[in-house]
Amino acid sequence: MTQISTYDIWEHLKDGKDILEILNNVPDEFDQWVKQTASTLSYHHYMVGERCGKSHDYFRYGKYSDRDPQPTKKEFAEHVQKNVNKNLHGIMFAIWDGKRDKVDELTWKLIKPKYSKPFWKKETE
Repeated sequence: MTQISTYDIWEHLKDGKDILEILNNVPDEFDQWVKQTASTLSYHHYMVGERCGKSHDYFRYGKYSDRDPQPTKKEFAEHVQKNVNKNLHGIMFAIWDGKRDKVDELTWKLIKPKYSKPFWKKETE
């Protein structure tokens, strides 16, 4: 009935496109599924960014930006190895290096969903 999958929605969001473009190409019965999937992916993207960003900033700058002198990249690497989930290491180092595009790319890659398509539930009377 629709050729849209979770991958299509993920790729659309990853590329910075408006979700309305997808909604225009699916039957109305699937609007809610597309919106919910997009919302979930956007939320996960936001949460990974917040978690990594706050962890980075707290270590690098201190709780109140009171850390002086700033730690070295080696100290940061040791901290990340000990205290941060391995899946987030690349994102953490991209933040350290100030590579926002890389942070976004790695975050989207991390949250890529399992492939699925919507299914229609016939309403019973």
